[in-house]
Parts: sequence; C-alpha cells; structure tokens
Amino acid sequence: MRAARIHAAGGPEALRIEQVPVPTARAGEVLVRIHYASINPVDWKLQQAGRLPFPATPGGDFAGEIVAVGKASRASVAGMRWPESPISAGAAAAMPSTPPWR
Repeated sequence: MRAARIHAAGGPEALRIEQVPVPTARAGEVLVRIHYASINPVDWKLQQAGRLPFPATPGGDFAGEIVAVGKASRASVAGMRWPESPISAGAAAAMPSTPPWR
C-alpha cells in the first residue's frame, strides 16, 4: 500500500510517499481502508519536533471502511463505515490498523 512516511524530524519536505506492507488487524484492532484523511497542525508540530517514533506515518483524522477485524475487537463487522478515529498516527496510509473508535 502507499503511505506518506517520515524518517527524521522536519517539515513537509520530510514526507515521502512509500510502498509499505498492508498491516494485519491484531487483537483489539481493526484494519481500515482510508477514503479521506487529513494532516492537522498537531501532526506537523509532532513531526517537526521529532516527537514521533521514526519511521512514522502521520495523521490522526480519517474516514474509511473496516476491511478486517482482529480477535477480541468490539468493532462491528467488516464493511462497516468508519466516520473518524482519534488515532495517534497512521491516517496518511491507505490501510492503517487501529484500535476501534470508542
């Protein structure tokens, strides 16, 4: 899948579009196909300050569709629309794996 990734602190010039493996939904997580995502001021500030674990995929706000559900997840079935998730990072990837929205 394609993902916007950073490998060191910096501004927008530090972002690179890369091919990375599609993650699997682990226990308590869901795998989401991203339809829309945003990079917010807090994402840039964390990136510029080097406060993300590198390499990192920024972004915490998105809308998409659940495509897989990990064991012990409280989320509904695959195919459910996902309006937004307060994840710490990863929305700048095509299919991040994240804990379900509460």
